[in-house]
Amino acid sequence: MAFIMAERGTAAALAAFDSGMPASVVALCALGTLAAVPAAGAPLQLALGPAAAWLRAALPWLTAPAFLYPAVVVLPESDALTRLALFCTGGVVATCAVTGHVAAALAQTTAPPLAVPSAACAAAAAAAYTSLWTALSAMSLGVVATTALCRLRPPSDAASAAVARTPVYASLTFAFYGVAVRVLPTPLRAFLPPNVGSGLLMLSVCLAVGGLDEVRIYLLWLVQPAMVTLGLHSYTHAAVVAHQATRAVLALAVVSPALLFGLAWTGAAMGLAPAHIASVLPASTTTGLALTMPSGMPLIQREWVAAGTAFNSALTQCTLPVLLGATALSSKQPFSRGAAIGCTGHVGGMVALVAAGEMAAADAAAVAIVICGGVRGVLRCSGARL
Repeated sequence: MAFIMAERGTAAALAAFDSGMPASVVALCALGTLAAVPAAGAPLQLALGPAAAWLRAALPWLTAPAFLYPAVVVLPESDALTRLALFCTGGVVATCAVTGHVAAALAQTTAPPLAVPSAACAAAAAAAYTSLWTALSAMSLGVVATTALCRLRPPSDAASAAVARTPVYASLTFAFYGVAVRVLPTPLRAFLPPNVGSGLLMLSVCLAVGGLDEVRIYLLWLVQPAMVTLGLHSYTHAAVVAHQATRAVLALAVVSPALLFGLAWTGAAMGLAPAHIASVLPASTTTGLALTMPSGMPLIQREWVAAGTAFNSALTQCTLPVLLGATALSSKQPFSRGAAIGCTGHVGGMVALVAAGEMAAADAAAVAIVICGGVRGVLRCSGARL
């Protein structure tokens, strides 16, 4: 609740000043700056760490509806669609390769020991979110809530009907994620992570009974406060950040803007329309924060931001071993692999690394999401008028 209130409060303050900056980015940076001071970071982690662990653990199934966006957005004409797909695929490979190899060029031979913040809460959250009993309970609550909403205020239009159906769709997504975690065999998860499987199951249900429009919005709203929790990493991951300070500064000052503007110019050279480039560029060059940044760029289309992010995230998750091999990063240090996948595949990439047992790389991916995502978000909103 604290993170939701912080994100919503920041949004209200930015709206009062007519600012186009995403509230989640501003709140994340503010929390990160405050938590970086040890005297403030320790009590903040003690007070907010457990809630942050539960909210972060929910990110895999909270982002599952993003994989429904390609089915509901109006796609461009066929000739532009092919070039757009090539542009997005090339952006994934280029972001992964450039970020990973720049990090590897300055690699340290040793790494600080990993310390999982709020480990007990993180373990409890992971167990709860994958429990079949929790899934059944969530389904029951969703049905009861939807029934109660329909009886208390019978839907009179499409908007009110969407609100009434939201609880049952949310609980169904949660249940599908729990089932996917337990059913998918480990070898298959390397190419079909549980959150992708959950999204595909929800897509089949929505195509059969309707509800695509609301299901693609309700859980993604919670992604914004969940991303704010990453601000605590400036305290919990201080050893990793300090150890890799040179690479972090280089990513901040060189790699992020170079990829941002380089890919934009590449899209223009490919003959893509400015509206197409503006709408998919956030997903091509930033992190999971792209999902929370629907504004701040001329010609941008909100639906395409999430559709492009879903494409990049799904491509990274479903081809993780192949992507690392194709970019020659399989044998590099965990920090290099994590930085590359974190900047390329967003939160989904971090989830894929955890599923693959790459805990050190996942830790680096979390740091990369905060640093590169923050700077690219600021660049995109303030100076990316291409």
